[in-house]
Amino acid sequence: MLELRLDRNRLHRPVWRAGLLVLVVPLLGACYSALLREQDVRSLNQRLEGRVFVVAEDIRPTFADVENTDDEVLFHQGDRIRLFVQSEDDWIKVRGYPADAERENEPGGILIYVLRDVLIEEGASEDTLERYPVDRLEARILELVREQ
Repeated sequence: MLELRLDRNRLHRPVWRAGLLVLVVPLLGACYSALLREQDVRSLNQRLEGRVFVVAEDIRPTFADVENTDDEVLFHQGDRIRLFVQSEDDWIKVRGYPADAERENEPGGILIYVLRDVLIEEGASEDTLERYPVDRLEARILELVREQ
């Protein structure tokens, strides 16, 4: 009679490795929390909803070389726009779109782009990296636009 013997250690090793991967992989990406908490994004967007702003001075793409972007203006001084905030773990975007357009139909342009990597390079505090100050973001918005 043939006897089949299973090595229990070999049988459970792949399961153990898979379980370890399931636990470790999410932790690797969770070194920092989101720059802007979800409730802060919701709160900001609720406060911005329905409000119209006027652009204080021409707004160019933040990544553009000003000397070579005479024609690259996202919003011109005096344009009426609406704003909304987007955020992921490593970035915050404040987007604007024409006040007479529907947000769903208009991707808009990025007025402010906050990147965690840039904050780290600039020597931002751990507190700022863990939770970007909402009042600082609002102050940056008000440097670019004023409420109509």
